Amino acid sequence: NKALQVMSYVWIAQNAILALSVGIRNWRYVEHCGMAYKRIGVFIFLILVFYGLYTMYQKVSEKKSFYFLLHRNSWAMYAVLVLATFVNWDVAITKYNLTAKTANPIDVPFLTRTVSTKNLYLLLEYQDVLAEQGDKTPKEVKALLNGKIIRFNIEQEGLSFWSWNYADARNRRYLETIKKNKN
Repeated sequence: NKALQVMSYVWIAQNAILALSVGIRNWRYVEHCGMAYKRIGVFIFLILVFYGLYTMYQKVSEKKSFYFLLHRNSWAMYAVLVLATFVNWDVAITKYNLTAKTANPIDVPFLTRTVSTKNLYLLLEYQDVLAEQGDKTPKEVKALLNGKIIRFNIEQEGLSFWSWNYADARNRRYLETIKKNKN
């Protein structure tokens, strides 16, 4: 039993090193290319992996049952996923990509087409940064932003007060401010 326990600790350590190297590579990728949904997903997955390795260590060292692993890891996964819903990832991704100094230019099509319209006010506020540091010309940036504004307005048509949310209200307020400043 002692040899099996030592081999289990070695296996746990190997997996921790592997998970750490994946985390470092993912962070380097974020530094190089910017933030994206799947890169955030990798970080969330790694948090769960490290917790799972910790509970596996507890299981081996304290001779716990498989139920212990299943119970603890299920609750951890549930808690992490619930906590992840409190973050507006569209805005967080956009803020990071607009303000971070990455090696690659800002991926304007990703921010204007893939990310939902929740980030519209940020894109309009930072459109000079998009034009200067983005991978599109200022004219293309303007066209992509106009397309996003049209998409936002189409989404908002026919919605009642039951559909109200802060992100959409902030976008509407920002668009109204821009319209007033033009007049």
